[in-house]
Amino acid sequence: MENVIIGIDAGKWSTIAESKLGGCYFRTKVDESPDDLLGSETESSKVEINNCIYTIGAEAIQADYDTSKATLHHKLAVYTAIAKILNGKYKNVYLVVGCPASIYKNTKLRNEYRDFLLSNRAISIRVNGVNNQFFIKDIILAPETIGYPYQNIESSKNQLQGVIDIGGLNTNGCIYDGLSPIKDTMFTINLGSYILFNKIKNELSTQLNQNIQDYEIPYLIKDCPSVKGATIIKSILNEHISRIKDETKKNNWNIKGLKLRFIGGGSLDLQDEINKAFDNPTISGSAVRANAQAFLKVGEIYYAQKLGKTN
Repeated sequence: MENVIIGIDAGKWSTIAESKLGGCYFRTKVDESPDDLLGSETESSKVEINNCIYTIGAEAIQADYDTSKATLHHKLAVYTAIAKILNGKYKNVYLVVGCPASIYKNTKLRNEYRDFLLSNRAISIRVNGVNNQFFIKDIILAPETIGYPYQNIESSKNQLQGVIDIGGLNTNGCIYDGLSPIKDTMFTINLGSYILFNKIKNELSTQLNQNIQDYEIPYLIKDCPSVKGATIIKSILNEHISRIKDETKKNNWNIKGLKLRFIGGGSLDLQDEINKAFDNPTISGSAVRANAQAFLKVGEIYYAQKLGKTN
């Protein structure tokens, strides 16, 4: 049986996976669905596992706002991502999965999350009509901030840099000494895109009596300052990045003398505010996929000698 290494960033907003066989991206939303429901392959997937049927992706309604990732929601996202990459091929799977800094730096919590993901190793799952069987041989947990240094390995060696990952629910921060995270500098705060979007939605509804829908918010941010309520939106964006900046100070980051790198989809929404709030920050050109791509590199490095040639 062939081996495959997959890096998976199963976030609250989206799930992104990378491997040498290809990658996938879908919204991390899950609904339990009737037998006859089948979403389009681009927007969502019909997933059948353990005698239950789910719709997973953009067409589903239920997002997960729980601060924990040890949930069925995320386990289904991980299994679905693996199945979409394998596309019916039976393989041994070696995973590198991300976790918030608050979990990574706590050995007990990290081991509990790893055990949760490994509670079932032999997986049988049907995705969009394709039967998949695979065996999870091992899992490495990596901090969600690792995206920048491991995407830029050579330039990151012998360099001190702070990485801030603005995700769906959380924002994570960590200072890296070369490729090694300094655990004492790690933080996780609930200041991801969900928090930002809900704040904008609620303030526009309250102050302007606008019936704003969730799907409108990214476009309102993108088109600001030409939209109605631009002043309100800008104020909220500035406050959001200011709170993130305050968190770095609380954790004793020397932000004036530190190279700062930003990854995560939320960093794209806040580009202007980041550039104003920090001195010469770098926003990753592949901010959304940075962690998943880095997780794959971590897996390839870690498993290279153990597995030899792998996909």
